Amino acid sequence: MDQTKSFSCKICHEQKAVYTCPKCQIPYCSVKCYQHNSHEKCSEKFYEDNVVEDLQQMKASDEEKKVIMQLLKNFEQECADDEEAMLHNEKIADLASRLAGVDLDGDSQEIWMQLSEKERKEFKKIVQEQNFSNLIPEWLPWWTYKKAKKPLVVEVDAEEVEEQDDPSDFKFPKISTKIQPFSHFTKSDPPPCLKYNTLNILLAYTFVTMRYNGEHQDKELCVQCAEDFVSLSDVILHATNMHSAGEAFRQMYASLKKIDDLFISLDHLLQVVDNVVLILQGPEENFCNDFLLMAFSDMLKLISNSRNELKSDIEAAESRKQLLLVKRKLDFYSGWILSYAESGIPQVVPELLIEKDIIVQEEKMHKKIATTEKEKRKLDTKTPKIQVLGDSSGS
Repeated sequence: MDQTKSFSCKICHEQKAVYTCPKCQIPYCSVKCYQHNSHEKCSEKFYEDNVVEDLQQMKASDEEKKVIMQLLKNFEQECADDEEAMLHNEKIADLASRLAGVDLDGDSQEIWMQLSEKERKEFKKIVQEQNFSNLIPEWLPWWTYKKAKKPLVVEVDAEEVEEQDDPSDFKFPKISTKIQPFSHFTKSDPPPCLKYNTLNILLAYTFVTMRYNGEHQDKELCVQCAEDFVSLSDVILHATNMHSAGEAFRQMYASLKKIDDLFISLDHLLQVVDNVVLILQGPEENFCNDFLLMAFSDMLKLISNSRNELKSDIEAAESRKQLLLVKRKLDFYSGWILSYAESGIPQVVPELLIEKDIIVQEEKMHKKIATTEKEKRKLDTKTPKIQVLGDSSGS
């Protein structure tokens, strides 16, 4: 009876041993284990002996010898290439050992601490330069939906000029049935600033929604999204009134630049502005407040979800209280939209677009000035200093 069958493999320690190494007598279960790194001295010696024996028995022609020599050179090159790959694999194995036991789904701070300084720089570079759109599921913002324009005159047998978006492709927020008219909150006429306050809130909401790829209501993200949303709008955070579209935009821009984790670039923020315009205009050719009501209903849902997530956290009682105040503010502005947006919002759109153009021109001017100053500094460092010598005549 073969004694190896009663032992476990001494290389993987998982399977029953079926073979015994003729060199070291270690029991093993498969070719894979025989060729394992821990057994490479015996396995390499075995293959070397067999190759030498075969070559000694072979009566090769000169042409065959040339082929064999070329194959050996190719093998050496492959081994040299593999060294770089092995170093890469060693780095991966080292990182894996450092991250062992770390919660990869939740403990982002601990993951960051385990990275080397070089790895952190490489990660930041990837985030800044790479396009991750192919890694992230495509999200179609609901406010990009547009109904087809109805022509005033339709010719008989005329083909349709414009296709209508399919509503089933969009995930529209449900308009809250609890929205009260503005008169529910006050009997006074609304001040002009409310339309710009609404814009400021909407800019913050749209940025956060786009930033989180439409996943802002996710259970794991909603608290952070609500925090980001509140921090970007001074209307929500400090009850500050805005008196122009420019002020509403620039305040949000200033708040955004203070938060490193959120700010990406001015170009990205300008894309947010374009999307805000779509919400303000609505799906119809003429103004309607449907999209505005959907957006503010979505904000209310975000705040509600966040408060529910914080319910079990005793230390978050103050945060839940603040979010309740945010909800009341959103209720107030939702009431204004329901009652007055039709008369106030249409003029905000052209003002916002003008402000966007001004920001773009200012940015171009700043870049031009910065480039000029940089070139001037370079010129100053290259220009040799001329030393004025005294009169050698002694006069």
